Amino acid sequence: MYVRDIEKGRKSFYFKFCRILTKILWPRPKFKFVDPNGLIDKPFIMIVNHVGSKVPTRIENYFPVPVYMWGTHEMTEGIKAVRHYLVHIYYHQKKHMPLFWARIIGTIFSPFPNGFYRGMRLIPTYTDSRLMKTFKETEEVMEKGYPLVVYPEDSSNGYKDQIEKVFNGFLLFCQMKYRKGVDIPIYVSYFQNKKKTFIINKPKYFSELFKEYGDLDKIANTLREEMNSLKNGEEK
Repeated sequence: MYVRDIEKGRKSFYFKFCRILTKILWPRPKFKFVDPNGLIDKPFIMIVNHVGSKVPTRIENYFPVPVYMWGTHEMTEGIKAVRHYLVHIYYHQKKHMPLFWARIIGTIFSPFPNGFYRGMRLIPTYTDSRLMKTFKETEEVMEKGYPLVVYPEDSSNGYKDQIEKVFNGFLLFCQMKYRKGVDIPIYVSYFQNKKKTFIINKPKYFSELFKEYGDLDKIANTLREEMNSLKNGEEK
């Protein structure tokens, strides 16, 4: 079972050491809830911008309730896969670092995220038919009462303050669950990097969004616009 495997990883000494270190590097942020009642007491999906490693690390360390996250599968497949992802995707492609330096830095730092991500509540995501494996594991953890955090922005050209495109895989999951009679609430949020503050809007249920827009791409674009409005402190 996926939940059991993750919880076992969280007990390792290396994970606990990495968590202490990340708390030193990234202190506690502020969480601003538009709804004065805070989070609803049921499984939900929250989408948020990525800001490199800053947001997932802060979510793992400081979010008010335990959550699972979607994350690229390479970060869950051992140190060789982690190094390849750090060198070629994270540092070179997304952070625009010259490949020479990306190889050096990615090699030096790959043991650290390898140990940390193995203990995080991270559900690997895929861009092929294995996406159904992601959905199955997500369904399992949500049935156990855990919320899910998703970073849906297209960061292939780097992490940007203004979100230009979001992928709709999380909405496809919501649609699948809705057909089974489960209506998932979705929180839209944004991490204001300079203020070190998460702004979390009021939840919207998938059924309401689908009734209004009728198309997953249109819903995704609407939520993207909402994320960008939160960047400027505008609440809807």
